[in-house]
Amino acid sequence: MTAGATDRKNRWLRLPAGLVLLVVFPLIAAGWAVYTVALRILHRNTASAPSPARTAVAALIIIVLGTAGAGVYVLSARPSESVVAVQTQPVPAQPIPTPETTPAASVPPGAVMPDALGMPLPAAESLVRSIGLRYVSTDRSPLGRRLTIDTSWTVVASNPRAGRPVFAGGRVALYALKNNEAAWFAAHPVMPRLAAGATSASLVGPGDQLADVEELVSFTEGARPGTVPAAGRRLRPGQLIVVTTKPGNPTIVR
Repeated sequence: MTAGATDRKNRWLRLPAGLVLLVVFPLIAAGWAVYTVALRILHRNTASAPSPARTAVAALIIIVLGTAGAGVYVLSARPSESVVAVQTQPVPAQPIPTPETTPAASVPPGAVMPDALGMPLPAAESLVRSIGLRYVSTDRSPLGRRLTIDTSWTVVASNPRAGRPVFAGGRVALYALKNNEAAWFAAHPVMPRLAAGATSASLVGPGDQLADVEELVSFTEGARPGTVPAAGRRLRPGQLIVVTTKPGNPTIVR
């Protein structure tokens, strides 16, 4: 039998005794008091009759003691509650690896944005983190591509620009393109003139003029064939290039 079951059994055994002390004793005391008073009335002229004061005091003492004793017994019969103190060891918080937002050191006074242009994205991230900067890396093109493999991306811009002051608690942005795209824009600061008679199929194939930026080229049809931006216009790394041909004629006519 478990300790809890034993305690419940003892509690039920003690209950009748408590009821006796609470009910029977006061009733006996009250009955004895009434009997004593009645005896006093019937034998008030005899020497054997108890005095009223003695009778009342005795009855009062018996009632008070009986009631108090019963209450103490019942209270003591309640099951004791044992409290087990459980000592817990503090669990150290596990750091969440967030290299994009956690700097490696505090930003020194007078620090400036380092020049990360042309660097592989992992190297650029390590560089800005080494001086205590938080950063976010994102695709420079409007396509919003995820930078899943860092080594496939090259930094082409930053905010703030290299040489600008940076401060503790600030966050900088690193803009990247795929390696082949970054190399193409570095080699073409302005929009190149496309070959005469070129077609959409002959522009983005292996070794063609726009092969390295194929994902950033959009082909459309219109009354005025050409490119946007136009040949000779300055290119911003990562911008989309729109090539327009005549309806039904994939050739770019000049």
